[in-house]
Amino acid sequence: MPADFKEFLTQVNQKRNRTFIVKPEASCQGKGIFLTRDPETLTTEKTIHTTASGVIEHMVVQRYMHKPYLIDGFKFDLRIYVLVNGIAPLRVYVYKDGLARFATVPYQSPAPSNLTNLCMHLTNYAINKESSAFVQNADANDDEVGSKRSYQFVLRKIRSEFGQLTMERVHDEINDIIVKTMCLAQPHVHHLFRSCQPDDIENSLCFQILGFDIMIDQKMKPYLIEVNQMPSFQTDSPLDYKIKQGVINDAIAILNLNPKRRARMKN
Repeated sequence: MPADFKEFLTQVNQKRNRTFIVKPEASCQGKGIFLTRDPETLTTEKTIHTTASGVIEHMVVQRYMHKPYLIDGFKFDLRIYVLVNGIAPLRVYVYKDGLARFATVPYQSPAPSNLTNLCMHLTNYAINKESSAFVQNADANDDEVGSKRSYQFVLRKIRSEFGQLTMERVHDEINDIIVKTMCLAQPHVHHLFRSCQPDDIENSLCFQILGFDIMIDQKMKPYLIEVNQMPSFQTDSPLDYKIKQGVINDAIAILNLNPKRRARMKN
């Protein structure tokens, strides 16, 4: 926005109440995000401004999920860690665990009276950790308590509520989302990579760990919210440390980083 404003309006069904989440195109930690139920308010003045350095900043608008899957009455999203260890051919590894980031105010459907309650509608950790209702994890082996839990806990919760087949389907669909997203990006990234590194015969000169943010609706259908190019590896709880340490350890093992291989690459 605002370049795609007219196209956006053509896709909006004005006969139904819908909520939209608006966020800066190049920001993080929930900065500048707001909700609106009136597409007409997304005017040029609202969706574009000039920063102190003179750079024009645009906004990304997404349709808000009105009926998310709730745990204990709270909205949450999933951070899934993905290692890209080759682009031609594409090699992608999905870490076995991840983080579930919870809102800190019990969920209610969006209404004019609660649109500004970010701790109800947003699952961003940076926002909710400032809430007085935020619950910190105190034991890495207890991933069922706190405002940040584990992806494996969510899978167990789904299995207990809906059965093994539903849990496996949700897990498989999340992996499908990751694979299809990477397949969409692969031609563009491949072109850029070969332009910079034409002599990478092993297809393993570079790697990247991505953070896929996934949200599940009440029908147990997962959706991609966004992909983070530089997911945070800061930790402030035992569970946080355990999962992120596992991501880094597995990435190093897969990359086969050792002095012998390093010497061979230098030669």
